[in-house]
Amino acid sequence: MIRLYISLLLLAGGCLCNNAIAQDVDFEKVKSICPENTPREEKITLAVVQFTSRTRSKSGELGKELATILTNSLYEVNCFRVLESAQNVDVFNKEYAINNQGYGGQNQRGNMLAAQVIVTGEITEYSEGTTGVNVLGASVGQNKAHVGFILKVLDPVTRDVLFSKSIDMTSKANGFHGLSLGRNFNLIGSENRSKAMNDAVEKAIIKASEVLAKSKDEWNIEASANDIAPNTHTNIRIQVQNVDYRSSIEFQKNIQSLTGVENVSKQFTDNVGVYNTSFTGTVDDLAMMILDKIGTGFEILQVSQNSGIIIQKIN
Repeated sequence: MIRLYISLLLLAGGCLCNNAIAQDVDFEKVKSICPENTPREEKITLAVVQFTSRTRSKSGELGKELATILTNSLYEVNCFRVLESAQNVDVFNKEYAINNQGYGGQNQRGNMLAAQVIVTGEITEYSEGTTGVNVLGASVGQNKAHVGFILKVLDPVTRDVLFSKSIDMTSKANGFHGLSLGRNFNLIGSENRSKAMNDAVEKAIIKASEVLAKSKDEWNIEASANDIAPNTHTNIRIQVQNVDYRSSIEFQKNIQSLTGVENVSKQFTDNVGVYNTSFTGTVDDLAMMILDKIGTGFEILQVSQNSGIIIQKIN
């Protein structure tokens, strides 16, 4: 009797296999769209941000996963210069803080590249289910998963939608699903549900990578514009000793008035003013400018690439 069950189950499973949806994708073919040795200056700079969702399901968490997986996929495709998402900028802020306290080398915060385009998407479909037939009281069939999203390429400056495409992928994992042969025999198969969803997500990401690689010329973004020269601003720390609070404010105003100085922040503790600024030149250039413009009543004690400029107010 058991042999009859198994034969019928295999026959039913074979019928369902014939109804499987053919959505073959090949990541190796996608990677061949752009040569592996494509120069960086010929690549469009992009960043992938979390996908949004209007559906009530696990797709909110899936939005983060899709962005992470697509970032990795596009990095391997070699068509783009992939930047870390601004959503993770706290990682760089922590490094900046450490360097700014003198634990590291020269801080390069001002040299971060800006993305020419933002890649994101809106999840429209996210579902799992089981399709199959009942044979002599036993269920056999396929776990089915479907993922769909609108893939978007955005201009981060103008908010223009440069490209939009619907991506839909379905996957079916064949097998027995919670199959029960009588009361005492339970056959595995329910775990195929997650396998089907993982397969659908993987196919959708590969398809999205292919679509982006093939459509990049349609975005009207000049790859040569990505060859941005490093920012010539230098982040410089200035410490002024022996000042009162009023004098520290006045010194900040004087620093801000100097040509090439931007973004002056101030801290004041125990008669010491600490200023962090961005300057279009070297530490020595700024030190000479301070001597020339606001040197009266101040003495420069130290000029260092790592420590910055240390100044003392002369009473």
